[in-house]
Amino acid sequence: MDPAVQTFNITNRFGELTAVNRINLASDSEEIFGYLGPNSSGKTTLIRRLTTVLPPKEGNANVADLDIRRTPNGVREKIGDFAFLAVFTGIMVLIATAAFERVL
Repeated sequence: MDPAVQTFNITNRFGELTAVNRINLASDSEEIFGYLGPNSSGKTTLIRRLTTVLPPKEGNANVADLDIRRTPNGVREKIGDFAFLAVFTGIMVLIATAAFERVL
């Protein structure tokens, strides 16, 4: 079975600042994955990329077996309200068991 979330060298730069630098991770559909880091370390930026609120600049990811570059609308349909919850409340934990189990 493919991971519920998998990233491939996700990178995000703001001018000279590299906020997210080649992140590679995978979270299975039956696990809880915590993504922790200090302030301004790119946590929210990564979540916004994974939920397609922001398009990826470098690298790629699959969420619920969908490519975030090729099928952003499909990703949003699969994850539904979780995308807004993650982005607007600052939740930095991808809960694959609840949010993604229903789509896998």
